[in-house]
Amino acid sequence: MSRKIKLSMLAGCLLVLIGGTISKHSVSAGKPTADVPVTVLIADTAGGIPLQIQSDGAGTYKNTSAVQSIIQGIGDWELDTSFSASSTRNVWVDLGKPVPGSGPNGGPPIAPFTAGLVKVRFISKCSLYNVNMFTIPVGSTVNCPLASGFDYGDERYRIHMNPIAGVDVNPETDFVNITCNAINTSSKCISWSMNPSGLKGGCATADCSVKQNIARLSKMVTVRGRLTPISQGDFYIGFAIGITNP
Repeated sequence: MSRKIKLSMLAGCLLVLIGGTISKHSVSAGKPTADVPVTVLIADTAGGIPLQIQSDGAGTYKNTSAVQSIIQGIGDWELDTSFSASSTRNVWVDLGKPVPGSGPNGGPPIAPFTAGLVKVRFISKCSLYNVNMFTIPVGSTVNCPLASGFDYGDERYRIHMNPIAGVDVNPETDFVNITCNAINTSSKCISWSMNPSGLKGGCATADCSVKQNIARLSKMVTVRGRLTPISQGDFYIGFAIGITNP
């Protein structure tokens, strides 16, 4: 065997070894951060008025085998009361405050019900706005989107509040305000409040101590094999959600 062939084979072996080392290192460095269980308190009223998102009256929502209540490793909040078929937890959703003329073809919004208890999955993808809930400075308020999904009968619906970034963007809607209330000894946020920004939804009380968001209700329909949101119109939605770790 010639010297050139031997050198070529040696170089190839070195490249394989180097490539394998780099690949292994990359996988190790990219290990995802673990999700963190949280306790969620959904208020029923604020400023003496009922809110459009309320609890089911059974207390706080904790992370269990039946309910998922977490802040994901990337810093996004998720509460899913439909996480397991054994879940007995629900959320009260009120669609009794439609925005006139925002429905299909400029007509009134279409709601599957006025108000009732349903199993809801909330997710606030703060990462779409380059926000990590764990790193919000104490006392600071940031903007995040909020999506809520629920089934009613044989239909699937979503309530979107996301005016700017990512997918399912609805420019007429409001983002939510998330405030860090407390941090631990590592300066990691461990307590949050989530409330409407009210930039478009405005005030729910005369003194504007309680605000409301504009949110879009969509029915999820399969179009060409893909689940597609079909707007049912906009609604005023008030809420007050507290999140703590643990």
